[in-house]
Amino acid sequence: MKTPDRDWYAVPVTELGLSARAQRLAEAAGATTIGQLCDLTAVELFGTKSFGETLKEVSDKLAECGLHLRG
Repeated sequence: MKTPDRDWYAVPVTELGLSARAQRLAEAAGATTIGQLCDLTAVELFGTKSFGETLKEVSDKLAECGLHLRG
């Protein structure tokens, strides 16, 4: 398994190239950096209105960076 570069954790979520919808929902969940996003679980993200529709997109983008959601 690839070890993620710790520098990713301070990078703004906007750098993931998410759709505008996924970007807004990540920020609504309190994640403005990739590190904050990785610290969330899928269950926590599902608690954000309509996030279920974009969870796969977020997971896929994190995986491209060698990262994943917590849990």
